Amino acid sequence: MNPRRTSLFRPTPPGPSKAARKPPAAFFVKAILFSAPGGARPVMAHLHRFFIEDPPAEAGPGSTVRLSGEEGRHAARVVRVRAGECVGLFDGRGRMWEGMAAEIGRDGLLVEVRSERTEPPPVHRVVVLQAWLHREKALEFLIQHGTELGVTGFVFYRGRHSERAPKPSERWRRIALEACKQ
Repeated sequence: MNPRRTSLFRPTPPGPSKAARKPPAAFFVKAILFSAPGGARPVMAHLHRFFIEDPPAEAGPGSTVRLSGEEGRHAARVVRVRAGECVGLFDGRGRMWEGMAAEIGRDGLLVEVRSERTEPPPVHRVVVLQAWLHREKALEFLIQHGTELGVTGFVFYRGRHSERAPKPSERWRRIALEACKQ
């Protein structure tokens, strides 16, 4: 039996070409994703972060924190966090927790906190001063990407060609919150 014909990847024609003997790149991706032992889902390198509006005062290593409300439903139904997965929590005021999902319910999850960090407030504040924009999508784009870059505030003013003032909305807050998770 010809060893070139018994390749695991595909039969290769006889010849000196090494490129012909290389498996397709997609094979390696599939092999990594589907070869987890015991049929387990592969572990992602990304840590899912969720916002807690009012964290309990005693939240710290060894305690449990319930993630409920909109963020809890998002974690349970959209992200589909499973028991035993690592998650990150933050309160938007500099406190952050890492822990493992212990219980998953329909409307949230219970997180066993493993570690806690406190980030000091930024030394330099970056505030964007922007003329009113005509399109709502442009404002949302500015808020999203500015927040991802570390902008701490947005101030809108009426320019010479501005037609109407932007209407601050709950949607802007959600966009900024989603950008904080990135």
